[in-house]
Amino acid sequence: TAGLPLLAFGAVGGIEGGITLGERFDAGAWTRPPKTDGKGFSPPPRVYVPNLGIYMSQVQASQFFENRQMKTLFGCKDDGCCRRGTTDMLADPRRHFVKQRTAEVARLSRSPAQLRPNLYMDDFLRGATDLALQAAKVDPTLVGSQRRLERWRIGLSGLIRDGVDIPVDIAVPSGRRIIRSIGA
Repeated sequence: TAGLPLLAFGAVGGIEGGITLGERFDAGAWTRPPKTDGKGFSPPPRVYVPNLGIYMSQVQASQFFENRQMKTLFGCKDDGCCRRGTTDMLADPRRHFVKQRTAEVARLSRSPAQLRPNLYMDDFLRGATDLALQAAKVDPTLVGSQRRLERWRIGLSGLIRDGVDIPVDIAVPSGRRIIRSIGA
């Protein structure tokens, strides 16, 4: 979740994120009988709640969205992502994450580098800290996330107030491995 503010403040030129843990393809798994313990190799995918910039387990998210107000405030409203709102968020959290994160990065990338910090603060962080207070009342386990967002808001507001220099040109990584991989 730290990737968006880093991108907005010019600390990085791009972000990378996995959809879940242990992503790889192995056709050999098809020839082995399934495990009977009900537990897979990796933990189940988490549900991304973009209004808060947090992840929840599917169990926690389904309990959280049982509250109608939370479903209204935090359920996915993007028809191109989740046509059935929270039902699709919970049914296919990986797809939901990819769609939402792509939209967040695209929104930041479309604006000039000097405007990105304020865009991030105004369009995401201020709203997220306000909404996190309501979410923590319904689910007390979110108090830590609420406090984290408040600390980010205070810290990043200080950077903007102090006039942090936002790099316009992000340095492209260089090195032998990079050069070989791009064929330069």
